[in-house]
Amino acid sequence: GWTAQGDTFRADADLLTRALERIVQRALWHARSGGRIDITLKSGTVVVSVGGPPLVGTEVPARSLATHFAEAALRAQGGAMWTEKDADGALVYKVQLPA
Repeated sequence: GWTAQGDTFRADADLLTRALERIVQRALWHARSGGRIDITLKSGTVVVSVGGPPLVGTEVPARSLATHFAEAALRAQGGAMWTEKDADGALVYKVQLPA
């Protein structure tokens, strides 16, 4: 299990860690030099946000091997992962932790 802010999530700690590492690595790849990446936990969802418009295009960027791995690892444990753009154009990776 993994505990954060009083909530307990049942997951393989190593696999969950590797999935989150890949999401953060991908966020860093999209960040501008000197940019900001915020990581928050809200209601069982980890949100990794790349501040400001990302370096690549205006659409949600193509999936990478890292994001495919993260999505598969999370889905195998009962969680989910998806990518969005917020109203300011910031790239946002969201991870629903396994219940």
